[in-house]
Amino acid sequence: SAPNPGFTLFTVADVSLDAGMLDIYVVPQGTTNLSGWSPTFTAVQYGTAVTSQEMTTGTYAIIVTASGNKTDVRLTLPSVMFSTGHILTPAPTGPSECSSESSCAVRI
Repeated sequence: SAPNPGFTLFTVADVSLDAGMLDIYVVPQGTTNLSGWSPTFTAVQYGTAVTSQEMTTGTYAIIVTASGNKTDVRLTLPSVMFSTGHILTPAPTGPSECSSESSCAVRI
């Protein structure tokens, strides 16, 4: 279903067999240090799509790490616009595409 006015519906799916469990952080744009931040989605497992969350419209950074390890960054999307009424589902795609930040691909 569509999100409420002023919100984006955000769902995460881990479709990369080699990525392992992932933590997904949705943080203010410009954030590079995850110290003091908690994951928005925790321990996302291969083959699963986690429960959607409504996120306030705005521009955010999305940072993907190995589950439980804030310093093992697999992907950084520094500027993602969450527009009113949109539905976003980012997903690491394909084997070995999320083994390191420099080699991670994502489909949104």
